[in-house]
Amino acid sequence: MKNHLLAPLSFVPWLVLGSVACSSGGGTGALPSTDASTVADSAIDLLVVVEPGIDASMVVEPGIDAPVVADGRVQDAVVDTAQDTALPQDVSSDDAQSNFIPMAEGQPASVWWDVATSTLYIADNQNNQVWIWTDSAGLAKYGTTAATPEEVDAGATSVGQIVRQSDGTVVVARFGSPRGSFAAISYISPDGGAGLVPGVDPARHHLGLGLAPGDKLFGSYFSGTPGGAMAGALTTVDLQIGETDYATGFGKIVGVLLANGKIYVSDQSSSSIYVLPVDGDVPDAGPDGGPDAGGYTVLATLPVPDQLCAGPNGSLFTGQFQAAPNSTDPISVRQIKPDGTVTLFRSDPDVGKPSGCAYDAVHRRLFVADGSTLLNGIHIFPVP
Repeated sequence: MKNHLLAPLSFVPWLVLGSVACSSGGGTGALPSTDASTVADSAIDLLVVVEPGIDASMVVEPGIDAPVVADGRVQDAVVDTAQDTALPQDVSSDDAQSNFIPMAEGQPASVWWDVATSTLYIADNQNNQVWIWTDSAGLAKYGTTAATPEEVDAGATSVGQIVRQSDGTVVVARFGSPRGSFAAISYISPDGGAGLVPGVDPARHHLGLGLAPGDKLFGSYFSGTPGGAMAGALTTVDLQIGETDYATGFGKIVGVLLANGKIYVSDQSSSSIYVLPVDGDVPDAGPDGGPDAGGYTVLATLPVPDQLCAGPNGSLFTGQFQAAPNSTDPISVRQIKPDGTVTLFRSDPDVGKPSGCAYDAVHRRLFVADGSTLLNGIHIFPVP
């Protein structure tokens, strides 16, 4: 059965079956549309949203297999026909279907899975918010990064990747205004204090951010050139001192990942994922000022690569925030094998606007931030 949650919503008990939508309780909030054709076109067989404190078994008919949204968490629910009770199914099981964390507020941009605390950190494109999610407690607001009133008024709160250092410091790359202002690297200290990395050029867009062993931070930036092309660089970041160029000659860098003893960089300008050494022995850029096969190593070429995360067996995952120009390829989450082979992991309509992703190796599941209008939240996909 194919299950999709349509959009953010208040936690009102809803039952959607086939092309019928009905509310089983009071309160405000609704699905974006209860039109029968909309429900049918969205391929929703059954969606049950359970208000906090409500027993799921009270709104699920016996014998029905459906996703249940309860206390901000989505689980597959298998109803025991003999007991008439809804039994949550472990999302990490091999046969679990995709699950979803709906966000009634904000728009998720990137995610980071913290192994030590089994916590998902979520960077929000709206209002400089950071959220956390756990299997046991669900979704909760974690904090707010530093911002100026002018930045908020300009709507320049879009963000890139998020990472968490071992001491609990959460760092977020901020894109800034599309016209080139208010870009930053922001952080939230373990005590809740918010700050900005000094010396960051607010006219250079920041999206990619990666964490190396020892809590060493790598960032990135890009900006437009007089000729209209993008010029970007990979950087090292010190929260108290600033950022320093590490490798130049890129275009629009959107993703940075430290994994397998290497640095991976996703560059949308060249539709490529590059591999660089982590020891500082960086080759020169290509003859035209940009990386090429004679300079930086190309791992893979794929449509509009986005943020990156490590996957199983040395593989990578990347999202795709938008469709590729003049291409019929579907918007997808892709997996890149160590040899550069690219495969589709999930595609439209399973995902709408996937950007950041994070892999939980213990439960073999992939979290994917999806900021599309109809799928605003975090997907949880089982990984074979």
